[in-house]
Amino acid sequence: MSYTDPELRQFILEAHLKTYAATQEIKKEFRIPEADVLNLGHKEYTYGRDGFEYHDSYSGHIQAPGKEIIYYKAIPIWQMSYQGKIHSTDVDYINEVFAFLKEALRAIDINAPFRGLNGFTAGEFEYNFQMNGDLDYFTGRERILHGRKEIYFQDIMGCKII
Repeated sequence: MSYTDPELRQFILEAHLKTYAATQEIKKEFRIPEADVLNLGHKEYTYGRDGFEYHDSYSGHIQAPGKEIIYYKAIPIWQMSYQGKIHSTDVDYINEVFAFLKEALRAIDINAPFRGLNGFTAGEFEYNFQMNGDLDYFTGRERILHGRKEIYFQDIMGCKII
C-alpha cells in the first residue's frame, strides 16, 4: 500500500467536489440509486480513481448523521463522521441554508479539505469550521450563522485508519 498524504488530501478534495457539495449535474453521476444503497434509508455517494475509493452515507435532513470512508486498493485508510442539526423546521429556509452549506463546502483549503473554508460568507450567511488536529486525527465543529446567530452546526471527527 503506497500513497502520500498530499495524494490523500487531493483525493478527499476531489471526492467532496464530486458528491454531496457538487452541483446537481455533477453529483447525480456519483449518487448511488436508493434501491442499491448499503444502509437502508440513507443517501449514498461513491467516487473513485487511481486505487482510491470514497464512500459517503448519511440519513435524515434536519438532523443528518453520516460517515465518509476512503479506501486505497480496497483497504480502508481514512474515515470521517459527522452529526449535527439545523435550528429550523421551515422547509424553504432549510433549503436556503443547505444551498449555502454546499457553496461553503466547495470553498475548500487543500491543506484541510475535510469541510469548507473557515470564514466563508455569502449574503447574510457565514460558515465557520474550527478544527483541532490534522489528517491523522482531528475533531471539529462547523457552524452556519445567519445575522450572527447560529442556525446550524455539525460536529466532525476523523482519522487515518491504521
